[in-house]
Amino acid sequence: MPPPLARSISNVKRQFSYRQPIKPFVSSTFVDFQEERDYLVKRIFPTLDAICRERGTNFTPIDLRWGINNNQANSGQVIKLCLDYINRCTPFFICLLGDRYGSHRPEAADPLPKSVEDLPGDASWLDKNFVVAAQGGHAWVLQEAHQTCSITELEIIQASSLNDNEHCYFYFRDSTKLEERLADLPEDKQQEKLQEFAPESEYAEIRVRDLKERLINKGLPVRYFSTVEELGRLLLEDWTRVIDSLYPPVDEFLDVGGELFRQWAAHESFAETRRRIFVSTPELGNLNDQLDEHALSGATQPLEDDFLTRTRCSDKNLRSRPPSEPSYKSIVMLVGERGCGKTAMVANWVKSFASSTADIVVVSHYVGASAESTDVGSFLRRCTHELRNEFT
Repeated sequence: MPPPLARSISNVKRQFSYRQPIKPFVSSTFVDFQEERDYLVKRIFPTLDAICRERGTNFTPIDLRWGINNNQANSGQVIKLCLDYINRCTPFFICLLGDRYGSHRPEAADPLPKSVEDLPGDASWLDKNFVVAAQGGHAWVLQEAHQTCSITELEIIQASSLNDNEHCYFYFRDSTKLEERLADLPEDKQQEKLQEFAPESEYAEIRVRDLKERLINKGLPVRYFSTVEELGRLLLEDWTRVIDSLYPPVDEFLDVGGELFRQWAAHESFAETRRRIFVSTPELGNLNDQLDEHALSGATQPLEDDFLTRTRCSDKNLRSRPPSEPSYKSIVMLVGERGCGKTAMVANWVKSFASSTADIVVVSHYVGASAESTDVGSFLRRCTHELRNEFT
């Protein structure tokens, strides 16, 4: 039998009682940062997520390259969606900047009206996006100083000036090293690729240079990189420090790197993601009361002696008397259609019940939380370990 832990896992649970996920919004111009964003998604973000999951949370960046469909773009929802997501992600923000400024209205564009109905019939998709965003809660985008901002600059203003910018990080690409980075390409392909990184116009070049200067003068964290690998290293260092500052390792729990902790952290992280999308109703409140009643009836019900033991008989030809059935129901099943919110409801109930009944040990297990969660043997080992460390 493995030695008991010096601290029970309940101590860890109290420290992990509620750990918000780290969800940075990833902002950049798209054409010139495809390679960098792909590298971060495949190589860096999974590493940061693994660190978070060991500490009872998760790292889930918001990359709207894949999150906006054509209907949303055509209906003028792009800017509004981006700014809404930034608000949800605050104070976490990652911005990659090169020499491109991004989609923006012309320098001499006419002032925009305050409602979509007042837009001219030939209004551009970008004009419509500005007005829709203003009507959707972001009126500041129609201020004179902002009507010719690029979408990228609007995102930066929302994250670094209008919201809490405690964990906003900016990564500027060193364009002087681009030719070295593309040296292996044929000359024609190299020139074609360099054009993708170049400013859209002289006006755009001035705007993006001014934007970078303002970010530096504001004192926000700015890093410089030449290659995707260098970007990955810088971002990994920065966001590991963010994780450490928010959710430091649990020193009290000696087996923090062990299987028991990893399994518990995976299940708690899984449950927390479901709790965030839960909306209570009076009907669900009644269901919570029923679950409370069921759990308390089992926890406070004394077990009969012959439920735990079998009587012995000296006659080997006679079998021992089977145990009697308990006088209460020990299992309850919650049934509902797929996707109706059963897991979110149960995850919220478990958290509420555990916090209100500190003297009752609660072991929650969510199928799908980890690769081992569907294995019965793993489930039994996990329950046994947690109970042993609570009562030894």
